[in-house]
Amino acid sequence: MKTLAAAVAIAVAVLAPALARADGSPIKHVVIVLQENRTFENIFHGYLGAQTVDAGYDSAGNRIPLVATHLMVPYDPRHHYEDWIADFAGGAMSGFDKAHFSRAGAPPNFAYSYAMRSDVQPYWDLAAEGALADAFFDDHRSGSFAGHQFTIAGASGPIDGADPDYYAAENPSGGQTCDDKGTGKAINIRTGAEDKIYTTCLDYQTLADRIVAKHHTWRYYVEASRMTSSYVSGYAVVKHIRNDPEQWKNVVSPAAAVLDDARNGTLADVSWVIGKYVDSDHAGQDVPSSNGPNWVASVFNAVGEGPEWNSSVVVLLYDDWGGWYDEVPPKVQFNAFEPGFRLPFVAVSAYARRGYVSHATHYTGSLLHFIETAFGLDSLGTSDARSDDLADLFDYTQAPLPYVPIKPIPAPAAAALLPDFIPPWLDPD
Repeated sequence: MKTLAAAVAIAVAVLAPALARADGSPIKHVVIVLQENRTFENIFHGYLGAQTVDAGYDSAGNRIPLVATHLMVPYDPRHHYEDWIADFAGGAMSGFDKAHFSRAGAPPNFAYSYAMRSDVQPYWDLAAEGALADAFFDDHRSGSFAGHQFTIAGASGPIDGADPDYYAAENPSGGQTCDDKGTGKAINIRTGAEDKIYTTCLDYQTLADRIVAKHHTWRYYVEASRMTSSYVSGYAVVKHIRNDPEQWKNVVSPAAAVLDDARNGTLADVSWVIGKYVDSDHAGQDVPSSNGPNWVASVFNAVGEGPEWNSSVVVLLYDDWGGWYDEVPPKVQFNAFEPGFRLPFVAVSAYARRGYVSHATHYTGSLLHFIETAFGLDSLGTSDARSDDLADLFDYTQAPLPYVPIKPIPAPAAAALLPDFIPPWLDPD
C-alpha cells in the first residue's frame, strides 16, 4: 500500500502543473497579432541578450555586414520554397545574396538588412514589457498562404485525403479562398517535390474545432475587404468552417473591432488579429514605417489597459521569414518542408517573465500547444504535438504585473486612415 500511495503521490506531483494550467490557469484570453514577412534578425537586430550578429556571409564565403534600413522599403525579397532552400544553403545560411525582389533597383545584398531601431521601437518596448523568444522558428518554408494555415492548424495540409504527404506550399493564383477558388503548388513534405496542385478550399481540423469542442470561444479579426477573398483570412480557406454559419460568425471585421472588444471586456478566449495590409509590415509598400508598429501597439494597449488584462496573453507573431537574412539555421529537420527560419515572437501578459529573453527552441506549433494546455484542448496532432508549450516565458506564481502602455511612433494622422490596399507590383505573400 505504501508503494501504491507513493506512486499516486508522484503521479499527482507530475500532473499537477498540467492540471493547474488547464483548469485553474489565470489565462482566460489569448490574442494573437499576426504580422507579415520578417525574421528575428530583421526586427530585433542588436537586442540586448538576444542572439544577433553584425554580419553574415554570402554564397561565395564573403563577409557581408548587415545594414540598417527603414522598416518599410520599396523592395520585397521573394520568399518561395525555392528561395528558402537557396537562403538555407545546406545550413550555412549564406544564400541571401541570391535574393530576387519585387522591384528592380534593390542595392546589392539588400536582404542582409535589418530595420533601424527607431522604426521598430514599439516592438522593442513590447519585448521589454513581456518575454522575447530568440529561438522561435517558423513551422514552414514558404509564403503567407501556408503561414496563415499553420497559425490556425499547425499545418497547411494534407491537401486532400488521397495526398496525406502533400501540403499547400506556394501562394495561389486565380483566387484564394473557398468563395473564390484558385490553385497553387503543393509540396510532398517527405521529398520536397512541388509536383501537385492544391485548390484553395482545404478541409482539416483546426484550433477553432478544438476550441469549440471544449465549449470555449474564438474570433478571427480581419478586414471586410479580405474576409472571404484573401488567404490571410485563414478560416476562409477551411471548407467546414466557411460552410458552417455558427463557426463562420466568429470571423469578424473590421480588424479594429478587437480594440473595442478588449476595452469593453468582451474578448473571446482565443483571438487572431489580422490588420490591414498597409499595417502588416510587409515590405515593398510605399507607406510609413510606423504603420505596423503603431497598429500592433494599439492592440496590445487596448488589452493591457482593458478590464481583462490580468487574465490575458497577447503575442506578436509573423507568418513567414519574408526573404530577409537570419543567421540561425533550424536545429532539426522534421521533413522537407518543416521547420523554417527564426521569426520575431513576443508574449506580453501580467504573468510573463518581464524582460526575459528565452533561448529555448520554440515553433509556431508551440503557440498552438500553449493554447491547448491553457484551455485543456485536445492536440491537433500536427506541429503542436512536437512543440513545447512556451512554459519558460511565464511565471504563474508571480503577482500579476501592471501593464505599461506602449508609446506609438509619431506619424502623420493620415497614416491611420490608409485603405486596405495591395500595390499591383506585389504578390500579397
